[in-house]
Amino acid sequence: MPRASQPAGRRERNKQLKLDRITAAAHELFAERGIDEVTTQRIADKADIGTGTLIDEATSPYR
Repeated sequence: MPRASQPAGRRERNKQLKLDRITAAAHELFAERGIDEVTTQRIADKADIGTGTLIDEATSPYR
């Protein structure tokens, strides 16, 4: 039986890892440059995802 704190399937784990990369990239860039100097493209590049994926993740009603 899977633990409650860890997503059960591969898809859920991959989604969580992607969200973790996005969050870490955004925090790092905001700290380095300030929030007004960070673009979605920079966050996506640093997280190694496409900007469309970033927007999808950021606007998901399940987050």
